[in-house]
Amino acid sequence: MNLNAQVCCDGCGALATDEHLCLRVARLELATRFRPIHIDALILIPSPFPRFGDYFYKPAESPADRGAESQTFFRGVLSAAGVDTLQGRDERVLLEEFQRTGCFLASWSECPPDNAQISFDDTLGNLAPSVVRRIKFSYRPKRIIPISHHLAPYLSAFREAGLTDIVMLKDGKPIAMPDLGNPAKMDGFRAELAAVLGKTAPRAGSASQT
Repeated sequence: MNLNAQVCCDGCGALATDEHLCLRVARLELATRFRPIHIDALILIPSPFPRFGDYFYKPAESPADRGAESQTFFRGVLSAAGVDTLQGRDERVLLEEFQRTGCFLASWSECPPDNAQISFDDTLGNLAPSVVRRIKFSYRPKRIIPISHHLAPYLSAFREAGLTDIVMLKDGKPIAMPDLGNPAKMDGFRAELAAVLGKTAPRAGSASQT
């Protein structure tokens, strides 16, 4: 695809190819399908997984459709929200149940990082004003739960926007994103997120995050 010199993606700020914009629209459509009418808890991560098939809101037709780390993250978040992620359950059903909990997972950068001209952290910093607008005027959640140390430098944007009272932190910091290949750290992440959400996560055996 040729670079479209006329268009910057409003989801990540990058100068966008046609393919980039098409994937952005596809992710928006998928997320909108499972977005609660009223968002209780907005779980905010830095960016989506790079591969489109690993997008959180893209239901996998079979387990092989998601990479191992995406599958771990998907089931970990849903389980922390109280959704039973027993193997074999249709992901559409799981996402509908997640929707009914009032939880919504969104990304600070709505596209995976692919801008070689600027660091990922600089990208996140540049997006802070638009993220705050999106939260205040579109999502309007009761609570915001930032995930990953990458978001820590930008918590001041919430303070400046008058959102500090609804930002849920652990020891003054975002919940850490665990090593997705480490079951013990993943169990700790699930427990921390469940505690912030006020949920009881199903046992790790019934469930199978940078």
